[in-house]
Amino acid sequence: MDSLSPSLTSAAFSWTGRSLRRVNDSRTAASVSIEAVCYVIFFLVAINRRLFWLTCSALTLAGLYLIRSNANGFLLTVNIGRGLVGFFIGAMLAQALAAGYAREVRPVATITIAIFIATTSLAGLQAFPGGEAGINLTFALAIFPSVLALSLTVPAIASVFSCRPLTFLGGISYSIYLVHIPLQIAIVYCLKIVDITAPVTSPLFFLTYGALVIVAAMACYYLFEVPMRAKIRERYPSATAAVAATPPSANPIPIPGRWSQ
Repeated sequence: MDSLSPSLTSAAFSWTGRSLRRVNDSRTAASVSIEAVCYVIFFLVAINRRLFWLTCSALTLAGLYLIRSNANGFLLTVNIGRGLVGFFIGAMLAQALAAGYAREVRPVATITIAIFIATTSLAGLQAFPGGEAGINLTFALAIFPSVLALSLTVPAIASVFSCRPLTFLGGISYSIYLVHIPLQIAIVYCLKIVDITAPVTSPLFFLTYGALVIVAAMACYYLFEVPMRAKIRERYPSATAAVAATPPSANPIPIPGRWSQ
């Protein structure tokens, strides 16, 4: 089950493949920077456990506001908004499950998935307002968290997402995240040199691209990520041992209000 969460991210990486149509040289750098900002905010939030839920909810709403207002300031941008929404919904979901609220989360996730399937079956993705941005927001707000919640609380679904291919992709998922956009840029530039337009609608092209991403991610994982982990453990043995010995649910943050334990 340890690899379940990242394996879901890996299984869904095909969703991001559509960005081949609009490659942006700064996308990976911006994405990593946004993630770093979210981690800094998260650690600041986690210092005050009593305000965890209120602060995460407020940051999620702030992210929604930045998205809806199409913010384009120096720091307050649409991309920061997307990062806040995805990151802090995930943080609240993880804490809710760790605190033992699977019984409350499961029906909400089931209803959400059922509504999504019914809506898309009847009207397609066009039923969601806001075009592609609205669809992406729907997935970030509802679909991915619901699938993750069901995968962590329903044994039959958990067994499917815990199969060896997905857990393998889960292990290298962060490397996939890091290399997929640079690889897109490299492919587009190479094809431009020989005056060929990338056939982004071709299934064969996409499968080839997916295979290249996995190969590049494996190289990044085994040649960089694994050695760096070993060096960090060697450099800070006491800290890493303490983290490894503490299960995620050892000290969850209780949900306030009627669910408080």
